[in-house]
Amino acid sequence: MSRMCITKATTAMFALAGAALASPCTTHKHADACVAGPSERSALATSAPIAFAPGSAIPEVRTKRQFLDDVERGYELTFPLFAACFDENSPPRDDILMAIEETIYGLNQRYQIGARWPGSQGTQITLTWSLIPDGVFIPAAFAGEPAGPSELFSRMDSIFTAQGGRATWIARMESVYERWSQLSGITFNRITVGGNDWDDGASWGSSGSSTRGQMRVAMRNIDGGGGTLAYNFFPGSGNGGNMVMDRSENWGNSSNTHRFLRNVVSHEVGHGIGFNHNCPQNGTKLMEPGLNTNFDGPRHDEIRAVHRNYGDAFTPNNTTALAHDIGSLSIGQVAMPCTVPTPFVGNGSLCSIDRTADVDFFRFEINESASLSVTLSPVGFTYNEAPQNANGSCPSGTAFNSLTVANIGMQILTSGGSVIGSASSNPAGQSEQIDINLFPGTYFVRVFQTGSITQSQLYSLALSIEEDEIVCPGDITGDNIVDFNDLSLVLGQFGQSGPGLQGDVNGDGQVDFTDLSIVLSNFGLDCN
Repeated sequence: MSRMCITKATTAMFALAGAALASPCTTHKHADACVAGPSERSALATSAPIAFAPGSAIPEVRTKRQFLDDVERGYELTFPLFAACFDENSPPRDDILMAIEETIYGLNQRYQIGARWPGSQGTQITLTWSLIPDGVFIPAAFAGEPAGPSELFSRMDSIFTAQGGRATWIARMESVYERWSQLSGITFNRITVGGNDWDDGASWGSSGSSTRGQMRVAMRNIDGGGGTLAYNFFPGSGNGGNMVMDRSENWGNSSNTHRFLRNVVSHEVGHGIGFNHNCPQNGTKLMEPGLNTNFDGPRHDEIRAVHRNYGDAFTPNNTTALAHDIGSLSIGQVAMPCTVPTPFVGNGSLCSIDRTADVDFFRFEINESASLSVTLSPVGFTYNEAPQNANGSCPSGTAFNSLTVANIGMQILTSGGSVIGSASSNPAGQSEQIDINLFPGTYFVRVFQTGSITQSQLYSLALSIEEDEIVCPGDITGDNIVDFNDLSLVLGQFGQSGPGLQGDVNGDGQVDFTDLSIVLSNFGLDCN
């Protein structure tokens, strides 16, 4: 099953004065409609909700003719832009499709990743969302769309009467936001008010507060069954992040735990956190123009995108103090902290290096001497990608290799921060491995990248614990006897620190009394 979606990049402000209005048209691929050519679309973008300059008395939503009149008078316009999703097999009427496309595509070209909610690139964020109570007036977002009150609760309650009622459909909605939180540095919190399932009911376009979400969900008729399924505004104040679902769709389709509902909502949330469509349309990405229900939720490409904008699932973990705690490891255990929980995502990972100089720390403990093997592997593959064309068509794109975005490496550190193992010699796209014998204690894995990057590199991490390969404690020379040769090595390097010191018996990066004590306590031991 697929549904076509069209989108527009983040909110932009334009001062349009005396725009020249031309008439040439081009035929759109998805509808027998005459659509303004690229040079004319900025002047014909008529019907997104428009906030006019202070002091003007012009209504929020304008018709095309009113818009053109306002442009000629030189008003400054702010567009809270949105993404619309429609049924490929049963698209909207030509006039609605044309109005949406003129609104969305007329301002500038877009990129696969747009602006994020406030904060620095790659840093975590907490966002709130809420369901709007019935009766809140939802104005039209484009010409030909009927305005009207939200009917989210009455409609969904009715649809789900025989499927567990309100608890079921709200749980499905919540699972979408929870999944985005699970995969990334975003924490989504739902807001309800007064013991109800909805927010405070403030007017549409009111910014988020303690009583309403930054991202709000409404439902009313958009264009009947099929056609436009839903649309979503990009990050920003007012309508930013808000979603409107078409009440006429079959949201109660229970196949795969209501995957149609969940994937539509998940796709729209993707727009709400700043992501545009990514082509080609081949059923491998959630943010493709054609929505697909053959998979469940965000895929590899969306995980890369959300990590780039908001950090990975363990953000922030860029210091030992903030390290993600893997826990205590036992003999025979293999820990893989970056594995994506179900549902399965091919080439998915909870971990990434999302920017230049980004580092990740992982903390673990062992309670007995053991042999540790750590494998760091980049995660990715080669696939085509491209931004959607301005006319709504989807190009085949160009090959991109997400396996080799960054050359990653790692270190093993003691609890005191001393480096006792390192691996970063292999080229981008290849794994690194460290094998080391450790005494009981607390240790860290530090993951980093060399050079500079402009996209996120997913990676996996595997820590395997086996029995200690040291068969003769205190034997430094490897002759299976603890004698003066071993004691001499410790005394000769006593007080030194750094990786690779032979006298560093316990592997903490320092030759000190602990190492001397190990040799002396085992002095004379013959392990042959």
